[in-house]
Amino acid sequence: MAKFFTYSNNGVTAVVSEETMQKIQWYEESRREAGEREQEFLAPYPTPIFTFSDAPGLQGVVTGTLRDKEELLRGHQTESRFFYVPFSNCGGSAELLYRDKLDGVSFELAFVTTLRQAMDAFGLVRAEEPVEA
Repeated sequence: MAKFFTYSNNGVTAVVSEETMQKIQWYEESRREAGEREQEFLAPYPTPIFTFSDAPGLQGVVTGTLRDKEELLRGHQTESRFFYVPFSNCGGSAELLYRDKLDGVSFELAFVTTLRQAMDAFGLVRAEEPVEA
């Protein structure tokens, strides 16, 4: 059983592994320290962050549905912990993300992951897929 960290915002739930959570904690601490020293902090936010939502307008940019998340995390330990939730502030529609991309400012599209990537990263198999013996 693996441990995963989750956080939800505006109908989007994000899931990260322990390794990614450790990187996020380093990132947040380093960014805080840089701010205290009035130094610029340019490190990218840690990835992968897998996102799940049932909002129709977000399908295709989020990793999967909330049902997918439940199936993938079944039997694993989860803990809620605050961290950045991609795609949670675009009103449930990817249209804003794509418009920002055209303007060259879409930070969030760097967080697009697929369900297959989530399954591979966490060693998970969807219940509908046959498991070879």
